Amino acid sequence: SSLNNAILLVSKILEDAAAGSYTTKVILQLPPTDANTTSSWQVYSDISYGRKAPYQSNIWQLRKKLYDEFTKPAYSGLVYIGQAITNIDRYYGYPYVNRQVSERIIINEVFHTNSVHPNTNGYQQLGDGYFLQLLGLLSS
Repeated sequence: SSLNNAILLVSKILEDAAAGSYTTKVILQLPPTDANTTSSWQVYSDISYGRKAPYQSNIWQLRKKLYDEFTKPAYSGLVYIGQAITNIDRYYGYPYVNRQVSERIIINEVFHTNSVHPNTNGYQQLGDGYFLQLLGLLSS
């Protein structure tokens, strides 16, 4: 349904542009992967063999389907696949806290508190990616 929703959304944007007297280009950002650790997956006891592995697999499958659809000739020059997701630092671009490893080990580790939604730095990195791609489109 995510692919069908994306097709519908892009179609509506392009229909609206065709009805007006302006040129529209759509940058479709692919969904990002999650942070580099299990973090919030641990909270729900869903690490590796629970929800994280299927989630990652679903994200990669959705990316492929979106790419395959929106690189078809019908969308050429109208829809561009965004690469901003590659700018998010998978370690420091997501919310985290420093936490002591255990009561007896005083070493601190970074523990992600949300592996799916970027933190402020991650969103700024995402924005940098948008800006660079948009600048490239406006310059061409």
